[in-house]
Amino acid sequence: HLLRIATLVIGKLSEPFAPLVAVFRRLGHQNYVVGGSLREVGIQAGLMLDWRAILWIEKIRIKNILAKPIAEQFPEYKGKPELLQKCESALKNYANASSDSEYAEAFRQFTELNRDGETSSFLEQRIGILSLYHPGLFNLENAEAHLKTAAELIQSESERFSKDVYGCLSGVDETQQIMLYDFSDISQMIAAESYFHAGVACYAGEKYLAAVE
Repeated sequence: HLLRIATLVIGKLSEPFAPLVAVFRRLGHQNYVVGGSLREVGIQAGLMLDWRAILWIEKIRIKNILAKPIAEQFPEYKGKPELLQKCESALKNYANASSDSEYAEAFRQFTELNRDGETSSFLEQRIGILSLYHPGLFNLENAEAHLKTAAELIQSESERFSKDVYGCLSGVDETQQIMLYDFSDISQMIAAESYFHAGVACYAGEKYLAAVE
């Protein structure tokens, strides 16, 4: 019933709304509605609506990063062709993903890069965002942990990436605008962005005091 209503409301628009239809289908399969837990429907549907404003836009930002040579965007990977190749592959898969399996593959690649000792605020934030806003990767604890780590790392990191990459992390889309800030300002903006999403994960998990913090 929920899926039918969602389809009627959404119509045939695809890219930003497909995950919302998917979450209604997923919730129906998991019998949340049958069990009477409408609150869980509301939480996950709300997160999927946020998906439209966050994951979809983030993919556009990732494409902006890919518009320039990857070695320029991630200068610390220079001299490490294997890492550059893995990073570029993960970003391309993420930017072009349209199915659960394609998002899962990008998530796997980001996680693998992170696990191989190349952890960074950029990787941690990507993993956290995907864990929070994609229905097939939905995991509140994972999202909270990675987003908090992203916020903590950016406050202790030196300037490792290009301004385009930091624009993606901070939510500032215009390259000219990001150029107006020095790195200390940018790092605080990125920390705030990551903490905000970590707070969303806490709120969705009914950890209200942690969300306020």
